[in-house]
Amino acid sequence: MPIFDWLTGKLATYVCGALLATNLVAGAGLLITRHTLSNRTVDLATEKKLHQIDIDHWQSVVAQATADDEKHAAQVAQAQAQIATETQNALKAQIADARAVASSWLREHPAPAIKSGSGTANLPKTPGSSEGIDGSPPAAIVPSSDIEACAQDYVIANGWKEWWAKVQPTMVDSSP
Repeated sequence: MPIFDWLTGKLATYVCGALLATNLVAGAGLLITRHTLSNRTVDLATEKKLHQIDIDHWQSVVAQATADDEKHAAQVAQAQAQIATETQNALKAQIADARAVASSWLREHPAPAIKSGSGTANLPKTPGSSEGIDGSPPAAIVPSSDIEACAQDYVIANGWKEWWAKVQPTMVDSSP
């Protein structure tokens, strides 16, 4: 059996050599894999830190922008409230002046006296007639309440226009 011993010895050597080579290749592959995994773990940790830094920065910027917006909104509200108060006070004074002017005008321009018992019927006159239905000269007789209301409404309309001219820039300017 010397051939058998020789074959088994040679075969065992080849098998052991093949196993050793396989083991070396597997070990080298394992080392490369561990090294790559270690690098990837470090890269992942770095990416996580950078991502957290981005999140923190974004949150601080959003918080600052929100605070700036709230501050600006408060400033606009304060400016508009001040304009409204000033306009309202000015309108009260202007309305009082307008009512005084209307009352003065009414005192200076009394309604014409209406003739009574002229003997004419209350029939409408033709257009272009020189006198009213009762024989009096044509005149616009406007109730004093209408004159006061007209004066007041005129002042209010102008007040709205002035208020809008003052408040519009606060609405358009959106910079904090």
